Amino acid sequence: MADGEHDRDVVFTPQLRLKDVDYALRLARKLGIGSPFGALAGELFRQLCALGGAEANESKVIEVARQQPPQPTA
Repeated sequence: MADGEHDRDVVFTPQLRLKDVDYALRLARKLGIGSPFGALAGELFRQLCALGGAEANESKVIEVARQQPPQPTA
């Protein structure tokens, strides 16, 4: 995955992973639990799907994450 080989052995797609992340985020909101990493994952998978990668290997999300500006640490 780290070497950019995302097109072989597609086991789970970003579209399916996003569906699962959205379910988890809805449940977290219902329970009043914060889920900042889940929200970030959802945004990255959403971007990947919007870029045409909905049916790719879910590991391709790392390419979207690499394009994000670094976040300041507290």
